[in-house]
Amino acid sequence: LLLVPSKMGWVYVLDASTGRLLRRSEAFVPQRNMFAVPTKEGIVTAPGPAGGANWPPSAYSPSTGLLYVLGMHFVFTLTRAEQEAQKGEVWTGGRLAPVAAESTYGTISAIRPSTGKIAWQRRTGWLWSGALATAGGLVFVGENDGWFRAYDARTGRPLWEFFCGAGVNAPPVSFEMDGEQFIAVVAAGSRYSPSRGSALLVF
Repeated sequence: LLLVPSKMGWVYVLDASTGRLLRRSEAFVPQRNMFAVPTKEGIVTAPGPAGGANWPPSAYSPSTGLLYVLGMHFVFTLTRAEQEAQKGEVWTGGRLAPVAAESTYGTISAIRPSTGKIAWQRRTGWLWSGALATAGGLVFVGENDGWFRAYDARTGRPLWEFFCGAGVNAPPVSFEMDGEQFIAVVAAGSRYSPSRGSALLVF
């Protein structure tokens, strides 16, 4: 199978050899007006241009049979306008802006590809990091505010956390040295983080 988390808020399950769509998962973020055409007055839409699954990598665990997807609930107003493209400028044919009255948050969703059902889900702060599933039954995820956490891969229960001092906006990795397993992650923040730094942490 080929598993494709999308900005629409669904995971598409495809036949890897033919590309045929087999199923679509349950929505892992709220959805609103996704297929409505923007107007001059503006429409409110979710997940929005910065919502759904973005660049943070998902992780699959053969032991649980679950795909761990990081998503963002980020509501935007999309406005349509007649505009000429200008050299060197971003052109969108309108305007897009976050809706200040709406809460913005992340989701960690454990999705079963065989059914498309969500086995468990946790709401978090902003997520731009990535998921790491280990053979020991853990899922590691970093958050925008600097927290790095480990969850039970089967239930989603938080098991451990460490404050890294800067936004964890990079995916964690696992490696072995001298027979011992280590987890490493960069905590440097990004344009989306309230705090920035330059740390590489190894646990």
